[in-house]
Amino acid sequence: TVSVLYWLAAWGNAPLRFFAAVAFLCSSKPQFVTSLSRRIAGTMGQLCSGGDDGGHVREGAGSSTKVVRGAAAAKFAYQLAGARRENQELPHQASRDPNDYQSSGLVGGTFVRLPGQINDQRINIDGGKDSVFLLLDHCDSVQVDECEGCTFYIGPTTGSVFLRGLVKCKVVVLGGQIRLRDCRDTDMALHTRSRPVIESSKNIGIGCFAGPQYLDLRWQLARASLSVYDNIYSAVHDFTPAPGNWHLLPPAQAAALIPSLEPLLPPGAAIDGEGDVARVVPVLHGGAHDERALRNGAVLLCRAGYQSETETLLWDVVQAEPSALLQAGEVRLTEDKAAALARAHPRLKGDVLRAKDVHVMLVLRGDSPVVAERLDEWCKRSEVLLGLPAGDTAANVRDVMLSTAGTDNGFGQAF
Repeated sequence: TVSVLYWLAAWGNAPLRFFAAVAFLCSSKPQFVTSLSRRIAGTMGQLCSGGDDGGHVREGAGSSTKVVRGAAAAKFAYQLAGARRENQELPHQASRDPNDYQSSGLVGGTFVRLPGQINDQRINIDGGKDSVFLLLDHCDSVQVDECEGCTFYIGPTTGSVFLRGLVKCKVVVLGGQIRLRDCRDTDMALHTRSRPVIESSKNIGIGCFAGPQYLDLRWQLARASLSVYDNIYSAVHDFTPAPGNWHLLPPAQAAALIPSLEPLLPPGAAIDGEGDVARVVPVLHGGAHDERALRNGAVLLCRAGYQSETETLLWDVVQAEPSALLQAGEVRLTEDKAAALARAHPRLKGDVLRAKDVHVMLVLRGDSPVVAERLDEWCKRSEVLLGLPAGDTAANVRDVMLSTAGTDNGFGQAF
């Protein structure tokens, strides 16, 4: 083979000589060829994505920017190949430097971690003042101490988000557990699967997560083992109960805490999909604080395994009536409860309503004329197993579902 390549290089015409040179290079220097191809792919990715997609830290007037190169190229190539799926992981460019996962004494600055730059690490923040902290990635846990006048967007967190000593801050957070201590005059928009805990805190505003959403949020929620439906933000447990410790924020006020991420990002930083992606996490207009509305709500029980269809249904409901959704949750039935529901409602066949499958239950505002008018239409959709208008029957079905949901998955605690 080598002799033939030499002969072509010596006696062939120009195209043959070029072919022979490339073939000989590939056979003799594979590492060089691999490195060269990666450099070309990285350059093309940077050009197509419009710049670096790296990590940025700005601190006051003397700001410095740390750029992780190559992440934009890898992400662009991954999307271009069509390999992006909900159950697959994006290429990561997380740092190995522990200092990149903490901030201390930041004044008037911006601390940003973009998707792929935290990758399930623990974040520590303390001593911030008049600063912005954007953690737009999946975190293991987050601890924030002694910050004043700061804005926080904390992405999906598997473990606890522990906030201590916050004063006059705005916080948007999605976490498995959210705890506050010694905080005051702080407003929060929460998405959590367990009861928020506050202690020795005053004038804390708590609302449903209604912040800006971005393309990677769905994937990050799955990695953090958080359901888009299970949110019991209003089931607050106050260790030091007293009037004025906390109050509920209306959805509009919770959404106004951080209306958009783009103005808060440093120059050159960008995230995918904000403003162009349908809302992944629904905004709830009810919860543990509104038992009467929940008892009188209409019920839609959605089929297991129809997640995308259920999201489309939910989007249609919200488009028809923005405040229609009171509560949502994922529930699993025992065999006895599944059989009891199937007997009570012939439409629920045993092979459809299987025990231990994850079903989604939506509780809609029962006194809404729009819900009453559109309920029959929604019930005919393939993803809906059962739809019941407001009344005793709907309340009974909800109670049956909740009696098996327990308090470990969040939905049972919401009521």
